[in-house]
Amino acid sequence: MSDATTIEGQRTVSSRTAEPVPRAPPGTWRVLGPALVLWVVTAISVAVPGSWWVLVCLASVVGGVAAVAAIRGRKWLSHAIFAYAAVGAALVMVTGMRIGVAEAQREAPHIEAAVSSGESVALRVALSDYPALDAEATENAISGWSPATLLEQRHGTKLVLWFARTETDLGIGGDAEAQDTAPRFWAPGTELLIEGHPVPLEATSGAPFGISVKRVSEITPASPGMIVAANLRAQLRDTAAQVAWASLVPGFAVGDTALVSDLLDERMRSSSLSHLVAVSGDTVRSGGG
Repeated sequence: MSDATTIEGQRTVSSRTAEPVPRAPPGTWRVLGPALVLWVVTAISVAVPGSWWVLVCLASVVGGVAAVAAIRGRKWLSHAIFAYAAVGAALVMVTGMRIGVAEAQREAPHIEAAVSSGESVALRVALSDYPALDAEATENAISGWSPATLLEQRHGTKLVLWFARTETDLGIGGDAEAQDTAPRFWAPGTELLIEGHPVPLEATSGAPFGISVKRVSEITPASPGMIVAANLRAQLRDTAAQVAWASLVPGFAVGDTALVSDLLDERMRSSSLSHLVAVSGDTVRSGGG
């Protein structure tokens, strides 16, 4: 057998036994590419506050040019490339505008001025969730906190309200229990005219400011349906408080953790179980909204 025949046979065998080179599935970068671009855009916008409008302008220009090129491009250019570029630019524009709205929601010049001067501020707010009252709260005393949204502002700045005074000090004593304005009836949509001291929160917080409330001078009840739901929550909490080992029932049912002690809360966190009551509460609030 000649050397040429031997070499040709070796080539045939090696070509049969060679494993194919692994390749990424078709279309992988069509998904990963825009996702990577959006991640970079978001990182830049977070690191450089106020840069969202620059990104929106650049994305609008790039998107417009890419759209025109995709429609009127020459044959030697790939129309698909320009189409993907136009879609990616549109996604960047939407992301940039959402970041701009989020930044606007964190701006409240009058609250910032009150923080600098150390003075109290009067605000009209609407509760965005059911208040998280402490277990020791009674008809004559209230303590706890609640997320809220600042009214009379275009974008609605998010706030955290802290209550640590009696009902009389808050201006909601007397016969408030019969007027659907007592804390047990507070629900998403309840409007309050409050007076308190603002405190700036960390940049990673969902709200830019917290308000230590010292007085509530005016209360506008939520819708009747929300009032009924708030009353049912309060009744469930009152009933669970009278039953041994039932402190978690309101949390599992409606996300009310007022009866959960600090020790139990710490144990749930250490065992990674605290998400159970949080998810339950979010589900009920989403359904009720």
